[in-house]
Amino acid sequence: MIKKFILLVFLMLSVPFGIMADAPANDGGGKPVDIKDVRNKGIGRPQKPSSQFIDCMYSDGSLYVSFRNPEGMCELTVTTDDDVATYMFDTSTSAEIHIGEHPAAHLLLTTEYGHSYQGDI
Repeated sequence: MIKKFILLVFLMLSVPFGIMADAPANDGGGKPVDIKDVRNKGIGRPQKPSSQFIDCMYSDGSLYVSFRNPEGMCELTVTTDDDVATYMFDTSTSAEIHIGEHPAAHLLLTTEYGHSYQGDI
């Protein structure tokens, strides 16, 4: 009986730590960037939704990117009115990429697995 009670107390105390572990890498009030899967949405049978989720945040000239399911190396292309810049990073860990201050930019992420994702700042 005491072992069950101790186990119950331990589980109740560990729940808040699990919730904090899933917090985004940047809590500094950055701007969230909505990243969508780029697929050919032609006429035909419906496809199942992607299980991939990309957490992306832009703050103080840096882009914070985290993939739920790693897809190898990723090429990030940042397109602004003036410039096009390319960055490489590994999707197995959270990445912080300094892209500079941009009021608006288009992001294109192409992974080693051949998937493409896009979003706008």
